[in-house]
Amino acid sequence: MSLLVGEYECTLDAKNRLMVPADFRRELDRGNAGSRWYAILHLQDRLWLMPEDEFAREVAKIRPTLLPKDEQLDFVRALFSRSQVIEPDKQGRVVLPEKLLLRAKLGKDVTLVGMGRYVEVNDRAAWLAEQQRANFDESFRKARQAGIEVD
Repeated sequence: MSLLVGEYECTLDAKNRLMVPADFRRELDRGNAGSRWYAILHLQDRLWLMPEDEFAREVAKIRPTLLPKDEQLDFVRALFSRSQVIEPDKQGRVVLPEKLLLRAKLGKDVTLVGMGRYVEVNDRAAWLAEQQRANFDESFRKARQAGIEVD
């Protein structure tokens, strides 16, 4: 399994191509994660890039059934309609789908943030503003209070 970490400032070109940082590409190679990514418009319309193997692991947790509950059917429909396979070219660039970029409110200047199992794509100006308000110590305390293992 790959461990994607770090923060990288990138710029989308006129064709919405994004150069995936070499550190992320090396980590995928090291973890035998495959080269394809899934672009997923996730919670709060955040754009995630998830390696192929990780996406497959997460999808496998959704137990298909011939008689799904309405909530499961709604979630699966939403997840897959907000996801798209993206293949890197020989230079390591991926084309981010225009529809997902618009819904995520992303401009040409973005910041990629390694989130462990996936990469979050943020509008650079919005990310910088969010980081100015962020307080790591407070986030750590709240996670601990919520019972999240952070030691």
